[in-house]
Amino acid sequence: MGRPDELDLPFRFRSWFHFYSIVLNTIAYTNLSTTKIAIVGWMFWLKFQANRIYWSFARPIRKSYRFLFRPKLRGVKAVVFNTHRVLLVRPTYAHRLWTFPGGGLRNHESFEDAARREAKEETGVDLEALTFVREYETMHDGCTNTVRVYSSHTDMEDIEVDGIEIKEAGWFPLDALPHDRVPRVDGTLAALSLAEKPEPEV
Repeated sequence: MGRPDELDLPFRFRSWFHFYSIVLNTIAYTNLSTTKIAIVGWMFWLKFQANRIYWSFARPIRKSYRFLFRPKLRGVKAVVFNTHRVLLVRPTYAHRLWTFPGGGLRNHESFEDAARREAKEETGVDLEALTFVREYETMHDGCTNTVRVYSSHTDMEDIEVDGIEIKEAGWFPLDALPHDRVPRVDGTLAALSLAEKPEPEV
């Protein structure tokens, strides 16, 4: 996905609250010294700050490149089910609304591999079998972005977010989705009621 834009106060509190919870649990259940735990804490903080600094420079450069050369972008979305619940994430940047896990493809990466990677990176959930749902196009930074949507089922319930790109994630009953979600969530779930579609030609 993209970058953590200007982070709001609730996110800062959540990040440090989550960090101190990890520290307390580590002290309680391990024999690590407080010095080692402090080092881990500083590494977490440095990674967080480095990510923000990197994107403060990288994003304007990337937007300029896309404006000048208009590359064709490719992205994925993963609709993950657990019984009658669906997995949604809330990013720390852009619209900050609930949406499906997903992001852009890396060089020489297939759509399926990208869907599995994004789901793992954003939620910690491993995906196996994927079913193609639909394909649509959006405009991003003046470029055409072709997005393929895949669905999958999992027995995993535990979710892990890094607190940097993803603010929070959760399982939601299909009849109790959060109100502050992107409109495309509803369209994608409606498309899942249609017959299974064949994989489009590359």
